[in-house]
Order: sequence, then C-alpha cells, then structure tokens
Amino acid sequence: MKFRNCAGAIADLATLLLQLVDENRVNLDDRFSAELPLIQNADRDTLGQLAWMTSGFRQ
Repeated sequence: MKFRNCAGAIADLATLLLQLVDENRVNLDDRFSAELPLIQNADRDTLGQLAWMTSGFRQ
C-alpha cells in the first residue's frame, strides 16, 4: 500500500510551525540553519517560507 503526501500535510506543517511561534519557541523569520544545520542551504530559507511552501525544499 502506498501513501501519497497530499495537501493535508502542508496544512499540518503550517499549523505545527504556528503553534511553535505561539509558544515563543521559534520565529517565522528564523533560518533553517538555526534549528537544522545539517540541511544543505539551510541558511538561505526561513521557517516562514517553509510554512507557506515557498522555501524551494521538496516535500
């Protein structure tokens, strides 16, 4: 059985990030490199771009 990552995952990710912002654990302007330094080009994109699916990282 295969499971395809659909639009529901996008909403879940954005919701999780916004919950972390409400808890003052992260800021949407934080760079990936602050939390995930091993990801290639993590210093170019922000968590806000990830939430809005404009970061350029593939799902």
